[in-house]
Amino acid sequence: LIADRSSGGTRLGARPSASEEPVLSVAMPGMGSARFEVPNARRLSRLSLEAIAELQAVGGGTLVRRAVSAQVALGETAVREATRRRERETGAGRAARIVRELFERLGVTYVKMGQLIASSPSAFPAEVIAEFERCLDSAPPVDSREIRRVVEASLDFERVFASFDPDPIATASIAQVHRATLRDGRRVVVKVRKPGVDDVLRCDLAVLKVAASWLEAFAPEMRRVDPAGLAEELRASAL
Repeated sequence: LIADRSSGGTRLGARPSASEEPVLSVAMPGMGSARFEVPNARRLSRLSLEAIAELQAVGGGTLVRRAVSAQVALGETAVREATRRRERETGAGRAARIVRELFERLGVTYVKMGQLIASSPSAFPAEVIAEFERCLDSAPPVDSREIRRVVEASLDFERVFASFDPDPIATASIAQVHRATLRDGRRVVVKVRKPGVDDVLRCDLAVLKVAASWLEAFAPEMRRVDPAGLAEELRASAL
């Protein structure tokens, strides 16, 4: 799987070459074959340069805005959990629910990640899969006024549509679908990409890709899950 994803060239987090062997490799007690490694200077330099390139492409302003919104999502999730009535949950089930709720608050990128988890029953425990299957349900819709502004930015709304239903017939993490009637009387459905989605996706996926590559460098056992490859899959499917 890693080889297939890497066939187009070296990706972030690729397995190190002989010249990039770690300077330290320590077994992690009680975790089977898992090891903690400290990459050598050459690999750290390469990872740093790749990370700088990824984040510069996003832009400092976008990164700051996204960091603030992520902090808000973390705060809301923590407050909700602190005030929640205790339910009968296993430790794994509760952890999966908290992460799923956080993903939903973080928005489109993490909802798609949740959908990817839900679609990977061989890679995650059954409790985790069951919880993240909720990410496959309809996402909350964007206000109809914002949707209209998106449509108006692309075409002359009044000249094209005789009517446009403000209530979506379907909504997903990236777009939602509305019924409409054209001026010539034809009934159509209009798929509208949610506003701000592209900036959020580019920012989140750049950060995830960088984090995944560093995680694989220090915890090589994570290459079995291939988080950097998952980030690439999300980028390919979402952008």
